[in-house]
Amino acid sequence: MPWWQVALPHAGVTITPYPTLRQILLLSCIAFPVAQLFIYPLLGEDSPHAGMVAVELFLVWLVVLLVRRQRWSAEDVLLLNAVPLTALWVAGISALGAALLATQFDQLCSEVLTVLGWQAPAQLLHVLVRIQLITDPTSALVVVFAVIIIPAVCEEVFFRGFVFTGLRYHHGPATAIIGSALLFAAAHLNPWQFPALLFLGLFLGALVHWTHSLYPSLLGHAAINSLSVTAINLRTHTGTDVLGAVDPVPLMLLLGAGLSLVAGIRWLRQSPPIMPILSPYTRPAPADGPADAWR
Repeated sequence: MPWWQVALPHAGVTITPYPTLRQILLLSCIAFPVAQLFIYPLLGEDSPHAGMVAVELFLVWLVVLLVRRQRWSAEDVLLLNAVPLTALWVAGISALGAALLATQFDQLCSEVLTVLGWQAPAQLLHVLVRIQLITDPTSALVVVFAVIIIPAVCEEVFFRGFVFTGLRYHHGPATAIIGSALLFAAAHLNPWQFPALLFLGLFLGALVHWTHSLYPSLLGHAAINSLSVTAINLRTHTGTDVLGAVDPVPLMLLLGAGLSLVAGIRWLRQSPPIMPILSPYTRPAPADGPADAWR
C-alpha cells in the first residue's frame, strides 16, 4: 500500500487521509448552488441574517458529514492545532492591516470597472450595507453573530480547513493557498469584489500555512468582518469615513496598515509553529537523518 494511503478498518477499501481535488470540487459544486439558489432565497428574503447563517451552517454541515463518512481525523483535516497566543494577536492585527489595504484595492477596482461601464448593482450594494447596520442593542447582537462570528468560523472551516488541507496534502502549499483563495473569492458570487476577496483569501491561507493552525485565520477573518461593520456604521451614524466605507482610506492609515501587515508577516514566518503539519510535502524522517517537520 502506498505510504500516503490508509485502510479503513473492516471496510476493505483504501482512502487518503485528506480530501482529494475531486472531492473538493464535487462538494463545492453541490454546496454553492444549493446555498445560493435555494437556501438563501428561501430564508433570506424575509431575513437576510437568517439566510446568511443558514448558508454558512450548511457549508459546515457538509464538511462534517464528509469527514465522518470518510472517517478522517477532524482535528487533522480542519487543522485544529495549538498555536501560540502571541500568534493570534499578531494574526488579528495583521488582518486589520490587510483589510484596510483590501478596502483601498477594492475601491480602485470599482473605479476601473465604472470607467468600463460595469458597476455593481445598486440593490447588491444596498443589501451589503443593510446587513451590517446596527440600530439598537438587538441588531448589534444579530450583526455580531450573523456577520462577524458565524461567517468567520464556517468559511474558515470550509475554505482553510477542508479545501486548504486537502490541496496542501496532495498538491503542496502554493496550490493550497492559491486554490483555496480562488474558491473563496468565487463562492461569494460577487465579481465586483473578486480581486479584494482573492487578496484576503491569499492572506488567510498564508496564515494557516505559517502557523499550521486554523485559529489564526479564524481570528483574522473575524477581524476583517469587524472592520467592515465598523466602517459602515461609522459612516452611516456619524458621517466619518476614515476606514474607507466609501471614500479612499487616508494615506497615513494606509501606511500604518502596510507596516502592520509586513511586520506581522515577518513575525509569523520567523516563529516556528507548535504542531507539525502532515503532508507528503513534509515527509517522514529518512533512515539517515531527521526530516524538516516544520516545512
